[in-house]
Amino acid sequence: MEPWLGDEHVIQVEARTQEHVKGGLATGQCDRWKNVAKRALVSSMMSVDFEPHLIHTHNISEEQKTIANLLLHVLADIQIMEEWFGVAMISWS
Repeated sequence: MEPWLGDEHVIQVEARTQEHVKGGLATGQCDRWKNVAKRALVSSMMSVDFEPHLIHTHNISEEQKTIANLLLHVLADIQIMEEWFGVAMISWS
């Protein structure tokens, strides 16, 4: 199967983001909404030097909407931010 053309673009954007934010202090946040297909979504982003960066969007349509389930997504996203992007997470909202 041929890779989707967007995959290469995502890799390039992630690499540029990694270079830009590595070693920085980050604040994180997430928000929940429904898209036009009525799927429940939660997106996480980090801000480094006052610049926001989208990290991940989770489809939570099939999950119970509990704080425990949200926390699992948040902790996984913080791990990505710290390990992949090389930032130090200092706060979350």
